[in-house]
Amino acid sequence: MAQNIVHGSRATLIIDGNVVGLFTQVSWGVQREITPAYILGRTTPAELTRISQNAISVQASGFRIMNAGVFQVAGMPKLQDLFTANAIASMEVHDRITGLPVATFTNVEVEGFSSSVAARSPSEFSVNFLAQMFAGDESGSQQEASGSPDLLSGT
Repeated sequence: MAQNIVHGSRATLIIDGNVVGLFTQVSWGVQREITPAYILGRTTPAELTRISQNAISVQASGFRIMNAGVFQVAGMPKLQDLFTANAIASMEVHDRITGLPVATFTNVEVEGFSSSVAARSPSEFSVNFLAQMFAGDESGSQQEASGSPDLLSGT
């Protein structure tokens, strides 16, 4: 009987088309801004108004491997390249068994990282990413509504 539950052995992390065998855990969250509309005469909101979706927070952690750190593998620009480096075009958590994306993120920036060294344990590090959009999963793609303006063109 085929198993449907996704787990770490099935998942791969792909950054800009390259499988990254560095991380032991990846997590993400989608947060939307919803504003309750309170009106006179009611004790509960008359409506919950969907306002926007925040940038997507993605965290990845793993073991620190020499010459395969956040600058070489995870896409973080060096300080001297901070204003000229390109964003990560796409980041995907992929299911090796079905071939389907578990989560796809677009226009991804490395927000920061932390690392640690401790006695009697491997060195670890974690990377925080911000993605402009949660572009989809196995249920299909997601995108801005038709007619949404672009920052550069104004259309």
